Amino acid sequence: MVVDANSLIEDALWRAQTGFSALTYLAEEQLISVVAPAHVAAEVREHLPAVAARTGCESAIEVFEMAHLPLIHVVELPSELPADARVAGVAMRDADDAPLAHLATLLAPAVVLTRDRHLTREGFGDGDWLTTILLLRRLAELDTMFYGGSRFVWLFSIYLPGLGVTSLVRRLARSRIALGLALGLELGGAVWFRNQLRSAAADAWERVAPVLEQTTDAVTKMLEDRARIEEALQARLVLPALAPSAESAIARLLAERGGPVPSERIHAALIERGHDISLTMTRRTLRAHPSFVAVPGHGFQLGRTLLSSIEAPVRLGASGPEPGCRSRHKGG
Repeated sequence: MVVDANSLIEDALWRAQTGFSALTYLAEEQLISVVAPAHVAAEVREHLPAVAARTGCESAIEVFEMAHLPLIHVVELPSELPADARVAGVAMRDADDAPLAHLATLLAPAVVLTRDRHLTREGFGDGDWLTTILLLRRLAELDTMFYGGSRFVWLFSIYLPGLGVTSLVRRLARSRIALGLALGLELGGAVWFRNQLRSAAADAWERVAPVLEQTTDAVTKMLEDRARIEEALQARLVLPALAPSAESAIARLLAERGGPVPSERIHAALIERGHDISLTMTRRTLRAHPSFVAVPGHGFQLGRTLLSSIEAPVRLGASGPEPGCRSRHKGG
């Protein structure tokens, strides 16, 4: 996810006022990676104080420094722009916005959070970044619910009809050995006690079937909701104009991992993704590209995080606005 200064300013104001933002929540939970060109943090620091003073929310400065800044990977980019008409269009409108467009194409398909018309007119974001964040948050919620629901359906449909005892299944699920023994005993017992087992399974299924049906319906609805959200997000993505280069593939891999990755693993991932590149050339690319930062003993990562210039910790109220915020500002 590529963020612009205007979206970070709005989100810092929102979190200062409410104690929460979906953007920082998703990043803190490592559900998304937040990246920005090197100049974006400087722009926020330049303009946020005036906006915070105007809105009566001076604590937003601390919120940005302590809550947002540690989550952002600041990325240096080559001075030469990529051969992408969209990036060239942004550069013609405003050269200062070209690095963000460049970064978005490097990571494409990527989400861009911005309200800047120089970017949105060329297809980098749609100006409604808050809706994009809320869609991502809902997608994360559905994934959590869906995986839990899927396990629930699997558990009830496979084990309860045969064993008929919920507490026993919970114990067996915690031990692979016990589960294997139970299944072996069940299969063996089926030979000697076929009629009795059929009767017990039928009784158990009569009790379980309504619950299973309700759960299946709920999971089906979640899958339908997830498909709609994915479709809405797809329309908001910056898509690659050309086949992904090795640099782009590396950037996406490092953004997905969120931390340093050894060059050997990066090379193996490139081969898996269809890139005909040697380990030597992979390492040469990693060292030459300014977006990739070497972490001694650990490999390479995308960009770097910045240290806060504020030493005092910021306390974010979960139940109400921070002192000094007179009015609420639209944000995530």
